[in-house]
Amino acid sequence: MLSYLSSLMVVLGEKLGKDGVASRGREEAIEQRVVLERGVKPLEKKLGYQLDKLTRAYMRMEADLQGGQVSSTSGKEKEKEAAEEEEDSSESEDETQFRPNGSAMVTGKTSGKASGKASAEANAASADAEASGSIYRPPKISAALPPQHHFEDKFNAQEHKDKSSRSRMQAMEEYLKETSEQPEWEASIGANIVNHGRGGVKTSRDTERERDIQRFEEENFTRLNPNGSKVDKRLKKQREISAKVNMIAGEDFSIFNSKRKLEESTSRRGSKKSRNAWERAKRKL
Repeated sequence: MLSYLSSLMVVLGEKLGKDGVASRGREEAIEQRVVLERGVKPLEKKLGYQLDKLTRAYMRMEADLQGGQVSSTSGKEKEKEAAEEEEDSSESEDETQFRPNGSAMVTGKTSGKASGKASAEANAASADAEASGSIYRPPKISAALPPQHHFEDKFNAQEHKDKSSRSRMQAMEEYLKETSEQPEWEASIGANIVNHGRGGVKTSRDTERERDIQRFEEENFTRLNPNGSKVDKRLKKQREISAKVNMIAGEDFSIFNSKRKLEESTSRRGSKKSRNAWERAKRKL
């Protein structure tokens, strides 16, 4: 601000002197004016806002402190008044406990109306005395067992059985997948091909099993052997060899190499034949 005022004085001096245009002083005045309007005024507004905020917070804190002190003093006074009222009420209750019983002073020669009034007064007095200084007696409730269906903790395997994958048919799933127009998700092209195309294509159950194995390995930091032991590998190899033998020109002719007799499944006698040793023994008796 002082530099702006000094530049204005320089402009006035130059105009009064030889230089009537006052170019040098005018440039300095313009520069100082720009600094004031663009730099100083926003800073003044920000500082003013912060100072107002601090003063308001301080005033609010002072008001809260004063209000808390006033409420604490008033609360103490209220507590004192409540204690005094409780003492007065307890003294009055103690006085009423030792008052005479009106029914005991009534003689048998009095009239029925007087005795009725006295008995009513005595009953009211006794009820007041019981309500004021008697001991609380809970009501008598017949004992009952808690409901058993809320406390049954039996594990039912049928309820916890996973029926999502077992209830679906694999052939139906593959058929729906082939006929549907929905896009299919695949990890990569050719990832579902088994044994370079000789083992066919992985089914959805195989992919789910691989995902379960991968999830288990990642959660437990262990490695599983999904292929099984050496015996399983040997049996699998034998099945592959037998499948190659039965495959002729891309067709499966394993039905002709089967040792199962067709008579057992087609004849009525074979179907009615008892498969139990006890049934056969009973027939021989």
